[in-house]
Amino acid sequence: MSNPLLRGRVVSPLMKLALPFLAGNIFGIVVLAVDRIWVGHVGTEALAALGMAHSVLMICVNSILGPAIGTLSGVAQAMGAGNRDRAARFFTQGMFIGLILGFLLCLSGLFLPRVMMEFMGGDSTVTQPAIDYLQISMMGLILHAPLFVLTFAIQGAGDAKTALKVQLVAPLVNAVLDPILIFSLDWGLQGAAWSTVIANAIAL
Repeated sequence: MSNPLLRGRVVSPLMKLALPFLAGNIFGIVVLAVDRIWVGHVGTEALAALGMAHSVLMICVNSILGPAIGTLSGVAQAMGAGNRDRAARFFTQGMFIGLILGFLLCLSGLFLPRVMMEFMGGDSTVTQPAIDYLQISMMGLILHAPLFVLTFAIQGAGDAKTALKVQLVAPLVNAVLDPILIFSLDWGLQGAAWSTVIANAIAL
């Protein structure tokens, strides 16, 4: 298999892989930033609740990185060796693990948000909206986890541009849905959570 990284200058092909990967990570931050912008118009208590919820949600999301990075590594090694069947097995196993992990995180959303908010403390006017937001968001992790694995697997296969297109879908859909669900339907902070869940479902 011809690999541009193994011949000649490596800077150009390396940048073609690295820049879309970097942009994809920025898109993940954009989702959080857009949520904060719109929720900030709801009120300071809603914004504080979002901040508390995000701190817990980030722990959950980071737990998904394990199987995602493992899948990326396995697919990349298999593709580098020209073994597409082995790459497909890594992808299938990664998606299966992602689905199981997403399901477990979804189930933990039934009790973990309240436990974590009580541990963190705070006024009920802030903690209760944070709990509501977390319960919805953690339910959506059953979709977010396999989406993570999918995009990392595509990156591992060397198709960074396609992975970038997949990662671009959720931020765009989330940006459109946020004002509709938060204000037009008057769902408030819960609208921001549903917006992200729906965006990830469409991206997947």
